[in-house]
Formats: sequence, structure tokens, C-alpha cells
Amino acid sequence: MDAKILEASNRHLKPADRVFQYGTAGFRMKANLLDSVVFRVGLVAALRSRKLGGQTIGVMITASHNPPEDNGVKLVDPMGEMLENSWEAYSTQLANAKNEDVVDVYRKLEKDLKINPEAPASEVGYYEKLAKAFERAMKGKKAVDQFTVDCANGVGGPKLDELIKYLPKGILDIKVINDDVLKAENLNHECGADFVKTKQRAPPSSRAGNNDRCCSLDGDADRIIYYFNDPDHGFRLLDGDRIATLAASFIGDLAREAGLADELRIGVVQTAYANGASTKYVEKTLKLPVVCTPTGVKWLHHAATKFDVGVYFEANGHGTVVFSQQALKAFSSTEPESPAQASALETLRALTDLINQTVGDALSDMLLVETILAHKSWTPKRMGSYLHRFAQSPCPSRSSDRNVFKTTDAERKLVEPQEVLHEQVVPKMPLRVYAEAATRSEADDLASKVASLCKIEGSIKG
Repeated sequence: MDAKILEASNRHLKPADRVFQYGTAGFRMKANLLDSVVFRVGLVAALRSRKLGGQTIGVMITASHNPPEDNGVKLVDPMGEMLENSWEAYSTQLANAKNEDVVDVYRKLEKDLKINPEAPASEVGYYEKLAKAFERAMKGKKAVDQFTVDCANGVGGPKLDELIKYLPKGILDIKVINDDVLKAENLNHECGADFVKTKQRAPPSSRAGNNDRCCSLDGDADRIIYYFNDPDHGFRLLDGDRIATLAASFIGDLAREAGLADELRIGVVQTAYANGASTKYVEKTLKLPVVCTPTGVKWLHHAATKFDVGVYFEANGHGTVVFSQQALKAFSSTEPESPAQASALETLRALTDLINQTVGDALSDMLLVETILAHKSWTPKRMGSYLHRFAQSPCPSRSSDRNVFKTTDAERKLVEPQEVLHEQVVPKMPLRVYAEAATRSEADDLASKVASLCKIEGSIKG
């Protein structure tokens, strides 16, 4: 085994003049410098999985929406949380080991951490689990019409093609586009979730007709957004806000039908980027609590685990649903007293297998949305009409010193500088201003004015 590890490692030699550091976002730098790091992160993932008794550890190639040359790799713990801090040091240690010392460092970590024998894993098992759970959740229902999926010319393309082979025949007719992974320059080029959300239009390669259901993944297949072309009103985007409200509504209905509404605390977690109309809809119509956190999946996921059923999707389509042990026990142990209750319980159990609670699985999220639409017999137009959104205007702005702007209340309120205290500013590099109003023109005007203030204050203070 050691000889095989060394042989494989020698095909991915570490540059002699590079020092790597595992940070909050993993290892990040130009792709052409990460070859040895990606290989060694795989070794760390194997160690971490074995240490946790065979639990799944994610290795994320963080292409996301960045240009092809900007890249990174990080590890994700079993429940979608960031890698345990101590393991960041182990990852850094192995990444910086001399080429001839890789096996020795690997074995020393294995010994020091008292690693258990490895547990078998299988990509096929992933496809089979999703497919079986999807069939159970659909309960013989069939999705309406063909469904176009844009894979951003990223990893989601070949993986979706493979998943389709395992899905039950005749339930879901998927047309895959933008699945070319052989040309790196095509990654996210005029396609993908970020392109669609930013440009407010379908990829040029799409041939979907009016009212045809479409979705886009991003380059590393951890985001998903839906959209369609309305012949009367043009392009309609169904982003993470709508997916979250759709999932919360569906699961809430099932919990009531299963007689568990009083036992389980169901909630939605959002960031300041969420459309205000979705927040009001969840609170006023669905009668569910909403928690707002700072931007970043680690905050969202942590807050979601405080609920028995925690739903979170960022507006960009990145999210999932998490279930507490109490919820899982209730779904499995409740004895039904009617056929309707039995059906609801079975659907809930199927959803816990269908939903990947490790955040960042667009394929799982896609099947969740398709399940809900099939149960509701909703067209994309119906999905888009149940929630009236406030007009919004995300406006990028540049300031010489973004640190001038201090926020509180999960980045929703500005506390410094005093001169612009009454505006809502969400600082992010580069600085962004996100505005909402009754109409798009009013939102654009507000965003423009706040952006101007940010530039002025940033230049004065900076």
C-alpha cells in the first residue's frame, strides 16, 4: 500500500518553492499550482473518514463561479460543517511534506490519530440511494414535460448523466446541456447558476421554449436555481429564496398531515441577501420562524441545526434541509392512524434519504424540487406566482476602504459611519449594496444613491 501511495504521489509532485496553508476556504490559489495539494487532500479525506468510522467526507473543488484559472480545494465534514480546526493543521502538514516524505507523514498522522481500519465507499451507492429515495418520494407521480438542466460545463454534467441511469424510467425526462468538461475554458462561460442569476436570462445554448422548466447548476454543482420564460412577462427567475419557501411549505404540510406539527420545530434560515417578501411569506403565510445570519454557509448551517427541520438556501441557490435526531425518530417511530397519515410519514422518511444534509449537493436539491412540484402538480409559472417578490437591485460598488463600514443585526444594519446610518449596506469584497423597493426603478435608484455614499465615505475615511 505504501508503495502505491508513493507511486501515485510522484505523479503529483509538490513545487519546491511553494508553501501551502489551509485557511477558512481551504487551499486557494491558481489551479496550475494545486496538483499536489489536491492529491494530498484526498489522503487527508481518507484519514478523516476512517477516523470517523467511515462517515462521508466531502472534497470540494471550489470552481464555483470563478474563472477557470482561479481554484481551490477544501474538505467538508459529515454534516456539511467546515473541517474541524485541528484537521486544518494536519492538512497543511501533509500538503507541505517533501515529495519523498509523503508516506511517512501520512503514516505518522494515521498512528498519532489512532485511525480505525478504512470503511468501504462507493459513488454508485450515492446514485442508488438518491434514485431509490426519489422513487419513494414521488409515489408514482410523474413530472410534467421535459426538464432542461444547464450544468455550467462543470462537474455536475457527467455526474448528472450518470445519475440519470439510475433514476426510475418514465418519471423525469431530463435534457442535459452545457456538460462539456473537456475544455476548461468553457467552465461557467455564458452558462451556470451565477450567469443566469446575474444576467437574468437563460444560457444562449438553451433551446427551451416558453414556460419550459429549466434549472442551472454552478461549476462545482453546489448551487441550483430554476427559471423559465414567461411569454407575457419575459424571463422569470426562481432562486434560492423560492426553493427555501417551497421546501418549508411542503415539509410543513407533510408534518401536519403526519400529526407531528406540534412535536417538531420547523424554521427557515436566511441572510440579508434574501428577498424581504420571502421573509414575510414564511412568517405571515407559512407561520414559521425565520432566523437571519451573517453571509456564509457555516452560519446558515449552524443556525439550521437549532431546528428539528431547518431549511436554508441562500438567494444564489446554495443550501439544503437538515433534520434533527428527534425529527428522524418521529418519522420512523410514529404509528399512523389513517392512510393519509401513513402516506405523509413515508414521504417524510423518503425526503430524509433524498435530501443531502451535507450542504452543497445541487443534484439532491434538484430532485427535491422536482418531487415537490410533482406532488403539487405545479408548473414553473405556478411556482413563480405564489410569492410576490420585492424588486431588488444588487449594485457592486468600490471603496478605497471597505472596513469603514460596520454592520450589525446579521449585516442588515449599518452602525458606522454615522453619515449613512439609515441605509442597509452589506459589505463583501468587493463592496456590494443590496436594495429592495416596490419597483425595480426605485430599487435601482436607492442602490445607486447608497453606492455613491459608500464611495464618498470610503474615500474620506480611507
